[in-house]
This record gives sequence, C-alpha cells and structure tokens, in this order.
Amino acid sequence: MLEVGDLLMCNNEHYTTKMHIFGKSETQQIRRQSKDFADSIFPKIEPKIRRLVGAFDEARYSQQTYSLIFSYLLDNYIWEDEFLSSPRSCENHGTWSGAYWAMFESRNHDKIGTNGYGPVKQNWTDNLGYWMSMPKIMTFAREVAANSGKRIEKQEVIDAVAGWGLTDENSNILIPVIYRNNNDKIDLLCRDITTDLSHAVKKHCISWGKAHNIASQQLSQVIFYHEVMWDLLDILESKGIISMPAILKGEEVGKEHFGDICFIVLDSAAE
Repeated sequence: MLEVGDLLMCNNEHYTTKMHIFGKSETQQIRRQSKDFADSIFPKIEPKIRRLVGAFDEARYSQQTYSLIFSYLLDNYIWEDEFLSSPRSCENHGTWSGAYWAMFESRNHDKIGTNGYGPVKQNWTDNLGYWMSMPKIMTFAREVAANSGKRIEKQEVIDAVAGWGLTDENSNILIPVIYRNNNDKIDLLCRDITTDLSHAVKKHCISWGKAHNIASQQLSQVIFYHEVMWDLLDILESKGIISMPAILKGEEVGKEHFGDICFIVLDSAAE
C-alpha cells in the first residue's frame, strides 16, 4: 500500500522511504529555527493581531477568540487563496495528493486541531470531553450552508443542536459567522497578517528548504510553517493575547460551552 501511495520505493529488495523523515538532532534544529523565525516576525504582526482581537471583541466573539486566532487565522486562512501552498495540493503521490513528512518527536504541547464540517469549523484538543455527534453537527452545517448563516428555521435542526451553545432559544446562531473576502475589518486584518506571515515564510524557505534537502519549495513552506504556527501560538499565549478556553483544557464546564470552540466561515466571493 505504501508503494502504491508513492511513499516507498524498492530497489533489489531494499526499501527506501520517499518522504522526509527528520531525526532527533535535525528535529531539534528545525524547532530552534522556527522559534527564532517566530520571535523575529511576531513584532511586525503583533499590532495587527491585537487589533484583530479587538475586532472580535467588538463583534461579540470574545468567547471564541482563541479558536478564531488559532483555527481560523493560523490554521486555515493561510492555506486559502495560495498565500502558502496548501498541504492538500503541493504533491502528487499517485493515489492521493498532499504533504507527508515525519518529525522525530511531537512537541511538548497540547494536541490541537480543527475539524471542518462544510462552513462549520470546530477547534479541538485531545482533552476535549464534549463532542457533538457527527449526524447532528452535519445536520447543523447543511442548514447553515443553505441559509447562508442566517437564523435556523428547520425544527429538526433546532432540536438536534439544542443545549450545545450553537443557537439561542429563538434559533439565532450564537457562534461567530465570518465572511471571508467581504473586506470588513476582520477580513482585512486577517489578510494583512497572513500576507506578512506568508511572504516572510516564503522568503525564509528559499534557503531553509535547501539546507534540509527539501527540493520542493511548496513542501518546505508547508513543513516550516507547521512548526512556526506552534511557536506563534506559544507567544500569543505567553503574552496573554489569547488564552485557551476551559472546555479545550478538559474542564467539566457543560456541553453548552461547545459553542466556545466553534465558528462559521462563508466565502463572500462565492456568493
């Protein structure tokens, strides 16, 4: 299966991996480099990030600020519109497309990620104790897409998400509805921050990729940014600009706080 997927090749019964595997010393080196890069770029983007947090507060999205900064800005926006090459499209492996590499060890950081259900995005950690079932969240996501983020009308959808912090008693959506490409304050700040960050990553990776024997500039950007992203998150948390909500820490806060880690993204350009 690995051969078919173009990750292994065989030469005289000797198998060789075709993906990049970074050993202990190189992984440590890469993470020192990514931290240095994050420390150098952060002063440039910090004022804009603080304004973005303020814009979220003005929009009454303060409960979701952590998830919006991590899951939307750092882990989503930069992969769209080719700011950086998407991990899904940078390489063709015969049966699938995407970036593939291995580090010696994971970071000493909570495992954090983002699940996407159409326009509905959910931030998660390994500690998260509240998970809405797939059928329920998909039912909600389809209604959101059909109504373009307006009030939920279908009773079966209202019943499915009741008590999960996604809608109020009048079926109005409680979680942020972000309109990408509509040129409002939030969108413009996300674009400016991402432009600064992506330009710096691309410039840095011209030499960084060569130093680590990565022939593809696209892949080098994906690998390097995936390290930088965690360093930026650490800086944001250490400065108190964002803080992880209790539900992501695994605290028993009730399923009504599930909405604290969810948001909706609709593309104005597609309408």
